[in-house]
Amino acid sequence: MGCVAVVLVYYWMMLFRFRVSSLFVLCFLAAGPGIVEAAELIAGPVVGHTTSTSATIWVETDEPARVTVEYWIESRVHYGNAFPEPISRGRATTHTHADSPFTAVVELSGLRPGGLLHYEVRLDGRPLQARSPQVVSLMPPLYPYKKEPEKLAEFSVAFVSCVHPAMMPQLEIWDEILSHRPSAMLFLGDNNYLPSSPSAYENEKAVVRYMMSSAQRELRAMRGLAGLVAATPTYGI
Repeated sequence: MGCVAVVLVYYWMMLFRFRVSSLFVLCFLAAGPGIVEAAELIAGPVVGHTTSTSATIWVETDEPARVTVEYWIESRVHYGNAFPEPISRGRATTHTHADSPFTAVVELSGLRPGGLLHYEVRLDGRPLQARSPQVVSLMPPLYPYKKEPEKLAEFSVAFVSCVHPAMMPQLEIWDEILSHRPSAMLFLGDNNYLPSSPSAYENEKAVVRYMMSSAQRELRAMRGLAGLVAATPTYGI
């Protein structure tokens, strides 16, 4: 693109009989200090620990970045009927770790109790296109129904174990779980299948660290699971 711009400037200069030496000055200015690439999301978002008034969202980027979560909340108990209350809006910002893996946990607090949280992620102020609906229900308060003050809240939990991305890269069960919209999902184990031989770890610390983070990215990249953890509070046990 820069070369095309320089050629157009050249012809424009020749047309108006400017000195050709000025072209080199313009080329130098057009080149600038180089193109600065923006940070990219390589894993996540993953919804973590969630209460009736708070939520955490985990992400991983390819380089250090400022991470912002923009959100709005509607008054609705676990995808049920909405209450006649105005929506609320907010944001929370943090930064990834300075060293690889570049991860961050954005904490949302002081939220409307038991509401439906709609959110989007921004990296260095740039909004990211969601790969799936990023909507999650906060945990309901103990007594969420004003017209039925003694009625307890209901919730559901999904249990998952023994997920091996290399052997089973596609599982239809993820879509099935998401269709039931559980209040939370527990990874009971095995939660990863890293090399079991001790000799596999006889390498530089940076190499082992890269292997472990890469294996976790493989798990989060599984088709269907990525959308599930982006919309369901997820816990590893």
